[in-house]
Amino acid sequence: MNAYDETPWSGDPCASSPPDKLGAIARLFGLAPAAATQCRVLELGCASGANLIPMAAALPGSQFVGIDLSPVQISNGRREVEALGLTNLTLQTGDIAALEALGTFDFVLAHGVFSWVARPVQEGLLRTIRSSLSPQGAAFVSYSALPGAYPRQALREMLLWHVRGDVDPGTRVERARRFAEFVAANASRRAPHAVALRRLVGEMGGLSDSTVLHDYLAAVHEPLTLSAFVARAAEHRLQYLGDAQFHSMFAEDLEPEVSDTLRRDALDQVAFEQTLDFLAHRPFRTSLLCRAELGLDRALSWERLEGLHLSSRARATEPRDGLHMFVTRDGEPFGTDSALVGAALQVLVRAWPRPIEFSALCRSVGARGSNDREVLGRNLLAAFAANQVELGTSDRGISGVGALPQAPASARAQAARGGTSATNLLHEGVVLEPWQRALLPLLDGSRSHADLLTAMMATGLTATAAALEAQLAELAAAAFLVRAA
Repeated sequence: MNAYDETPWSGDPCASSPPDKLGAIARLFGLAPAAATQCRVLELGCASGANLIPMAAALPGSQFVGIDLSPVQISNGRREVEALGLTNLTLQTGDIAALEALGTFDFVLAHGVFSWVARPVQEGLLRTIRSSLSPQGAAFVSYSALPGAYPRQALREMLLWHVRGDVDPGTRVERARRFAEFVAANASRRAPHAVALRRLVGEMGGLSDSTVLHDYLAAVHEPLTLSAFVARAAEHRLQYLGDAQFHSMFAEDLEPEVSDTLRRDALDQVAFEQTLDFLAHRPFRTSLLCRAELGLDRALSWERLEGLHLSSRARATEPRDGLHMFVTRDGEPFGTDSALVGAALQVLVRAWPRPIEFSALCRSVGARGSNDREVLGRNLLAAFAANQVELGTSDRGISGVGALPQAPASARAQAARGGTSATNLLHEGVVLEPWQRALLPLLDGSRSHADLLTAMMATGLTATAAALEAQLAELAAAAFLVRAA
């Protein structure tokens, strides 16, 4: 029996894989990908559809196809698709390395697959990507990256040795967890690997049993360098487009002289990023590929922001030394001496989580002339490269609190099942409070605030009008409320 049939993978959505994010990066490098709201998406190794189902629910005008070798996982996913009434998503059993023709797709995804399958399957996956990718399409492939994956690989080999001979999946996971804790607690303090080992074991404690089983205890796990992955892709007439974690393509956290040295010595973008991986010890990659015959323009131009939507999770702080100051969600301060740029960032901060189209943002701060637009565009592009703002090709239909609040059907279903988290319109898993777990399933767009309060009173939770409005505001801030059709 397939290991995933016996113990299905309880996956989470991959926040960096939605088509509007991938399309934005493709456009910045000179491609013309399909609009996220009207595109075709293929996921190879989709499991039960945890990544595709929220996408399909949020983008009813696009078509989605998921392929997985496990009939059990596909069956589980189909039940959820049917329950949600999704007509734009098809899940089917198949070998991702030897697919029959399914047509071409604007975006092809393979998340958490490449490093966990044998070499012939990896080659078949790349071959399938090439044959399935539309002329201006982009593929997303994630994998364990070297050198950062070495500590993880070492822990994996320790755990596999300890559970050798065990067959039952539950027993393997239980014994692996116990042994990991034992090793972390008793590893020599002077051992160079001890700090990394304890960090990994701590992270492992928060993982589901299925993730431990299919990740740390998988039969295959092959980490590789970015340069090796790109060379493998080139054999299938695919080229490196960029990284879904766009900021990781730059050296914004390094001193300027270090960055300049790296850029001067690197033969190309791949060599530059490979050196960054060496310095940062990056353990995981989210690489984007496109057809090899396409001509990419690596000279980022602010004009390509036209038609794209921007947002920012930063918060404004008190001005300092003549600078408009902000803090990223990771607590990193940044500022600008431009009143125009500062005003634009203030607009994005106040609008969060709703994205604003570039031209609309320019109008909102009075940047109508070409010089003002260029200043604003250049600075916002730099902010995107520094992970201070986010970019997409659509507004995702994100809304504030309206008269008849509505949440995506997939998120309502996740909460109704009693899940501790649900997927928002940013394609992120968000942990839910008890109030939110009770409220979210009610947000189908048919209930007024008064109706919602009555329904919440019936749940047994302490429900007041003020509490309802506070929770609705929190769900809106967490990108759970969608604009009514």
